[in-house]
Parts: sequence; structure tokens; C-alpha cells
Amino acid sequence: MDLAFLNNLRKITDEDDRLVTITLLIDITSNLISDRNNHRYHTLPICYIREMFQKYTGAMQCLHTIGFKQINDDYIFDQTVSDKQLQEIVKLLENELDPKPIDKCEEVKCSSLDLGITDNDRSSNSLILFDNFHVSSHFNKLIPFVSILKRVQSYEDINLQHYIRSKIIPLEDFNRRISKKMISTDINKRDLLLLELLRWFKEEFFTWFDRANCDYCKKPMDFAEYIQPTREEREYGDAHRVELYRCSTCSSEYRFPRFNAPIKLLETRSGRCGEAANLFACLCRSLSFLTRYIYDPSDHVWTEVYSESEQRWLHCDSCENLCDSPLVYEKGWKKELTFCIAFAKDHIGDVTWRYVTNFRQIIQRRNINEKNFARTIHQINRKIQSQLNQEEKIKIISNQIKDIVSMLNEEKSAKESELHGRQSGSLGWKLSRGETDQQINDDYVFDQTISDKQLQEIVKLLENELDPKPIDKCEQVKCNSLDLGITDNDRSSNSLISFDNFHVSSHFNKLIPFVSILQRVQSYEDINLQHYIRSKIIPLEDFNRRISKKMKSTDINKRDLLLFELLRWFKEEFFTWFDRANCDYCKKPMDFAEYIQPTREEREYGDAHRVELYRCSTCSSEYRFPRFNAPIKLLETRSGRCGEAANLFTCLCRSLSFLTRYIYDPSDHVWTEVYSESEQRWLHCDSCENLCDSPLVYEKGWKKELTFCIAFAKDHIGDVTWRYVTNFRQIIQRRNINEKNFARTIHQINRKIQSQLNQEEKIKIISNQIKDIVSMLNEEKSAKESELHGRQSGSLGWKLSRGETDQQDDVINGYVYSITNEECEKGSIQIEYNSVVDKYLRNGIEEIKKDGWIDRVYSCSNIQRKIEKDWKMVYLCREHLHTNGILSWTIQLKPEEEKFYQFHHITIQCPSKAFDQYTQIICQLQIDDKQIIDLSQNLSSNSLFEYSLDNKLDSLTNIRITFKVILNCSNDNNDNNAWQKGQLCRQTTEQVSNDDQSHYLRIHATIRKRN
Repeated sequence: MDLAFLNNLRKITDEDDRLVTITLLIDITSNLISDRNNHRYHTLPICYIREMFQKYTGAMQCLHTIGFKQINDDYIFDQTVSDKQLQEIVKLLENELDPKPIDKCEEVKCSSLDLGITDNDRSSNSLILFDNFHVSSHFNKLIPFVSILKRVQSYEDINLQHYIRSKIIPLEDFNRRISKKMISTDINKRDLLLLELLRWFKEEFFTWFDRANCDYCKKPMDFAEYIQPTREEREYGDAHRVELYRCSTCSSEYRFPRFNAPIKLLETRSGRCGEAANLFACLCRSLSFLTRYIYDPSDHVWTEVYSESEQRWLHCDSCENLCDSPLVYEKGWKKELTFCIAFAKDHIGDVTWRYVTNFRQIIQRRNINEKNFARTIHQINRKIQSQLNQEEKIKIISNQIKDIVSMLNEEKSAKESELHGRQSGSLGWKLSRGETDQQINDDYVFDQTISDKQLQEIVKLLENELDPKPIDKCEQVKCNSLDLGITDNDRSSNSLISFDNFHVSSHFNKLIPFVSILQRVQSYEDINLQHYIRSKIIPLEDFNRRISKKMKSTDINKRDLLLFELLRWFKEEFFTWFDRANCDYCKKPMDFAEYIQPTREEREYGDAHRVELYRCSTCSSEYRFPRFNAPIKLLETRSGRCGEAANLFTCLCRSLSFLTRYIYDPSDHVWTEVYSESEQRWLHCDSCENLCDSPLVYEKGWKKELTFCIAFAKDHIGDVTWRYVTNFRQIIQRRNINEKNFARTIHQINRKIQSQLNQEEKIKIISNQIKDIVSMLNEEKSAKESELHGRQSGSLGWKLSRGETDQQDDVINGYVYSITNEECEKGSIQIEYNSVVDKYLRNGIEEIKKDGWIDRVYSCSNIQRKIEKDWKMVYLCREHLHTNGILSWTIQLKPEEEKFYQFHHITIQCPSKAFDQYTQIICQLQIDDKQIIDLSQNLSSNSLFEYSLDNKLDSLTNIRITFKVILNCSNDNNDNNAWQKGQLCRQTTEQVSNDDQSHYLRIHATIRKRN
């Protein structure tokens, strides 16, 4: 508090104003001390405050420190402030009127010199200003260079360091403990000081913040959202955001500002790894340690401290009380590190290699131009070192080279301390980040050798980046790109159009997000990105070899073969479909929980607009799946669904010099069109399905009701819906827009896109668009075999939920309940389905949920689980526009049991409701795939039924039973709602009693031994 109070006073730059303010504050505080019970001194009118204090920056903060808070039109004194605190404030104020030189012997009672602590030789006045310093936006999205540099340079404040040594760190106690340890160890005294600081910081000084507890309910509060900091939090504490927590019981709230200013953190002494590393690095500098703040974009930070005795940098994690265990993040926490950037007072450096074992894997994962990145670091170092003399610069560069050499030559076998998971934080928090202890395979042995060539290349990056050489495209792409028709695009990324101030009619922008897709498509034109894809991503040599073989037996054009090969490779080898996350600990599929906001890194570097949060129903661990849009990030993750796939595939096509269009369908699908020079037309390409030239697949195979298919290219957009549908009039009715206005909007956007083209180029584009429209309208609209199949990508449950399966009579899921030995001995099995939670139970025990109701069916067709949010009801029913809905469940004895056991008695509860006389709900029981027993006569139209079957089974082998339900209606043509008038397992979604099982589907079978 002392230093913060004085710093606020010193913000008043005019000496006379400062003295007046100090005198007034002394009067106010002295009055409170002398006559504490006089309420006249407890209230300061706001008009008085404004006149006397508000014009002075810092004075208001001093008033708050004394204990005054604004309430309505007055400033009221907080009576909890003690006389002792007020006396200390008066003493500080009086000393400011007559300042005395700082006596370091008084400030630090123990001998700082004995612990090797000296004043830093660089004053805070000589620090570098980074206000007008700019870093490449691409790299600044990865690492916030400027903000971290400012933070690190703030540690050099001499007054702050004096304050820490005199008021914060218990140096006397440290000296006493270290002296005892030195009797039994030969560890250097300064290293012992570092170890003692780590221990004290973790065990006594800093408090880990997981989440807030409610003061009233005494329960943990839930994180609600991020909110903006107040002006004081931002200006005094350098807080950029505030975490808001809310109690689920009483709705009380708690604000947790994420402070960055060391002076504020010395007051709060609480937070997570960001606050801990920031504050610990500052404490290290106050003890004269050479210190580096290490930033890892994958959400962790720590410190490095230089050991004079070891002549090397030591990894220090203040959250974990760990020293010299750099591989703990990779081996213990299982983190996939990409960047570890060191920030010191006089240099920055890439020290990733100290923290990883597999260099090549990291380089692939980093997915950047390494030379440009090294050049950026070099430029920043020049700025930082601009005030140093030549000798100091040479010393720093020499030490950096030694550091690189030591990193590359370090033995990369993990120590015991590096095999443990994260210690700080709650179990749930660590599980959500995947940073708990995990078993290490004892047979796994890592062997890493570093060649001289690798060493020389990295040293060369540090020393020679000032004289970069042009990229050699022949080295970058080893196979002959020209042989595959690949050339550099004639339009550089610098000439692309800016859409920042471009506005589209809000009505149409709700239908199609024109601007965001245009910006995405134009990002594919980045020449450096295209070079990178050709040289590092696509295996062109392998493509060339495979295509050459195919050309011997086909007359298909080489470029078309390249497109087919790219589709195959993308689907089979490169891209991974993401359905949902699996729990790393329970090895079970996790449930989707909610959409949450992306982190700043996910938003800025990956262009993620939302994040899917998955949660394990068993251990409550969480998994975040950001929906990235930036191609450079997708080249790293190579995972997602149709959005990520089409985005990335379109980008890959552009890198291979294909004329390409990104096709957007608002009914939740996207794909690509590629122009075939040999065919002189646009070809439909779906990278999720490995489909080419099958445009009717969505309407005929997937049964989608398309309304808009909008093509986005680098130099035009267009409405290509007519290529993908057969009935134009029906589509026009379904679109329900003013077609002229929509066409006018597209025309305006095209004018904007083509504003930098010459007249000849514009005429060519318009001519091609006219040809495309004519070809779409003249195409034969009979579906090919490849267009009659349902969706291939995604799980069966996911496809059924979207209505994109093959529409055959039965979709075979094939799940069979096999009777266990225990169930045979017990003499029964009971299967239940609860529609409210969409889960199955077996003998009363909840089963693992993967895709809900579809999990345990033997077969199904045209069935959906319908949730009526307005009426708060849930049930199973037919899908819209389908005549029959069918689903079945099967129970079967295992082959080794069927000789000794048979089914004896079957009881079925199938809650169902028919809402009119046209609706039919047919229930059947099939025994051993032979006898079919119709149960419909026992079914009333609006109630559940129970059916018992006993001695009728004796004539059969009785080893397999299938229960089948058929939903249909004879009034489909006259009633648009007929599909939902036959319902199974109908129940309210509101809270119901656990004893209420009236909505359960239940199949109970008894088993007996054969005679």
C-alpha cells in the first residue's frame, strides 16, 4: 500500500499542486485521528472534492486509500480503517513534505550484499518506449510482444525493487534458512536463495485462485462471463478483463479482475499462472537475478533465472515450486508446445527447444515462416538494445548463441520431477486442461541426436537475419509443379479488396454472411500461404507419381486427375472428421455441454467465433473444440466438420492454381466448386464425402431442402442454386425473398470486388458467369448413382439428427443386447429408454451415452427425437416428409448360453400416443427371426400398454427376440403435421419425479433353463 500511495501522489507533476494536495490530505487524516467520533469529518461533499482534488491525477486514488468512498453525492469515510493505518498515512504524507534519502541499511535489515543483491545498473528512466513500435500482425497474434515487453521493463523500477526488498520478501528469514542449509550442501548461495524464493512464493506468499466461493451460501460460484474492467482496475492494475462469477443459489456475484501491474499484484497476491509468473519474475529482478519471463501461447507462463554458478538459464515455475525441470510440460502435463518465447530486460529469444524433445514435430506444428519469425525477433532485439554500447550488445549476442548451443546439446531424457502432471489448480480445472498425472509407458525410450548442420542453421538464423535471401521456389517445391500445371497466381495479396467499410442489406446479410466469407476467400490468395502449402503440406511428388500411373490407362485430363487425387488424399489421409470429444481418462464419448466464447488467441490467431464445450458425464472433465476459420490454423489442426473441411480444401485448391469457389448453403453445409479447363465448366467438389461432379446429391441423396447455394470466388460471387436443385419454381417459393433486390445486392458486391480489375478482365468474368448460368439451366436434371446416397461423413446419430442418411426402409445400426452369464443366472434382463435425458438403462444402471436413442436400436428409419421447447415436451416420432417411421430393439442369448437357456416371459411397456384416427402405431414382436406377433390390438390410441407373453414361446428355440414399432398415417397428403401425431415416450422436459417412469420404453425378459 505504501508504494502505491506514494506513486499516486507523484502523479501530480506540479510541485506546488503536490504540496497543496499533501497538506489537504494531512488535514483530513489528522482530523479523523484526533476526533474519530465527530461525524463532521466522516463526510466530504462531492462539490468540495471536485474543486480540491479531481483536477489532480492521483489525488482521488489517495483519498480512496485513506478510506473514503463515493456514496450518492458525498464521499463517506469507511470506519473499518484503523487509527494505526491512518497514522501510517500521515507519516507517509509528512515524509513527502520533507523527503529524506533512502537508507538501504534501514530498508533491508539483513545484509542484502551477503545474499548477492545489488542495485540494478539500469534506471527506469532509460527504459525503451514501445508506444510506436509495430510488430508484424501475423506474429503479434501469436505472441503479444509489445505488451509483454512493457511488463518486463516495468520490473526495472528501482523504487519498486527497494519496496519489495524492504516490505515484501522476508530476507532476514531467507538468510537464516540458507545459512543452515549451506552447512550440509555445496549448492551455491545464490541458487539456494532462488530455491528458497520459489518455496516461499508457493507455500506462504501467493494464493491460487480457482473460482470464487459465495459469502452467503458458502458454495463455489459458477463462472458467468468476461466483463470489462473499471477505469481504476484498468489504469492502476493494468487489468484487461474481469471474470464474473455468479452463485447458482442466491445469484450473488463476484468480480475477479485479471491484473497485470506488479504493484497491484503485490497487494492481491492471488491469481493463476499469469499473475504468478508475472509477480515471481518481478521478485527475482528485485533480488538482482537475471530473469526472463517465458510466454507460451498454449495458455501457460513461467520464469527463467540465470545461475552464475551453473552458467546457464534455469527453468522456474512458481505455481509448481519447480526448478530446472523444463520437460515437465511436454512429458508430465502432455502439452503440445509450439512457442516458448523468453522476454528479458535487454533481449528476447525463442527458447522452445529447451522445453521439447522432437524438433521436427514442433516445426511442423508451429506452421510459420521460421526465417520471418527470427527476423522479427532480431528487429525487436535491435530496438531493445538501441541504448546499449557495442560491447554490451556483443556480450548479449554471445550469451544467446551459448544458450542456443546448450539447448540443442542438452540431454533430452525426462527426470522424475518432469513426469508429474500439474499440481496447482483444482482437479476439475486440471482435467479440463489435460494437465494431470498420466501413466508413462515404461518401454518408451526417446533418442534424439542433433547434427552440426541443424546447429549451424539455428545459429545462422540468429546472426544473419539482417541479410535475408530470396525464397528459392525450386527448393521449396521439390517436385515439378509446372508439370502439374501449378503456377503462381497473378494477383498478390496486397491488391485484395478491403471490406471493412462495406455494408450489405441487413435482410440479406442475415441469410448469407457475405462480408465474412468474402474476407475468408480472399485470404486464400496469400502467396506466402500458397507457397507454404505446396512445399510443406501437399505431397506433390507422390501426387505426380500416382497421376502418371493413372494417365497410362485413362484419357482424363492431368489437371482433373490432380483434383481427384487431392480429394482422395484430403478425405483419406489429411483431414479428420470431428464428431465429438472422447474423455482421455474414462475413454468414453463426452456430451456436448454448451457454446462458449473463444480465448483471445483462438479469436485473433484462429479466427474462431465460438467454441464447443464437451463434458464427460462420468468425471466432469471438459474439452474445448474451437470452430476455427483461419486457413493457417486449420492447416495445423486438420480437424473439424464440413465448415472446416470446405474452408481448408478450397484454400488447398487455390494453392494448386485451380480456379475455385467456396459454396455456402445456409441450411448448414458448405462445399467447393473447381473450374475444369478441359470440361470448360465448374465441377461440384465435396471434400467431406470425396465426391466430384455430383451436384444433386444433397437434394436426392441427403433429402435436403435447399434454398440458397452462393458461390464465393476471388473475383466474383454468384447464385448457383440452380445447379443443385431440380424444381426451380418450388425453390423460388421456398426462398421467400425479393429476387430482384437479391440479384441487385450480388451485383453491387461484384462491382466492389472487381473495382481494381481492368475492363477486359471484367468482361471476361461477366461472360463466364453468363455461360455458367446458361449451363446450369440447360443441364440434364436426372440423378446419377453417386447422387442417390445419403451422407457418408459423421456418425449415424449425427446424420440421423440432420436427416441426411440413405432413405431406405431400414437403416441397420446393428446393436444387439447379448445376455450375460450373470443375467442368465439371475434369470432376467431389463432394458429401459428415458426420452427426457435421452439415455438407456440396463438392469437399472445407466449406460454410456454416445448418440442418444440411436445407440441401442437394432434398426431404424425416418425416426427423430423431437423437443418442443415452447410446450416443453419431448418424444420420438417420424421425420417430416417420410411415410413410415420404423425402429426396433433386439435381445439375444450368446451362442455358449443358448444350449442351456431360453427366454420364458416378455413384458413390454411402450408409452405411445396417437393424436387422430388416421395415425397408426404398430408394435410387433419377432421370435427367432421367424414368428411375428402383432401387439397392436392391445394398444389404445392415447395411453401406454403392457403385454405379457408366456407359454406361447415353447415351440420355438427362443434365443432371439426383436421388438419393432412402426409409425405411419393415412392422412399425410392432407395434414402437414401428420408426421408428429404418432409419438413414443412422450414426456415433459421440466423437472419430474425420479419415481415417474411412465414415459420409459421398457423391455423385461425372464430367462429359464431348458428342460
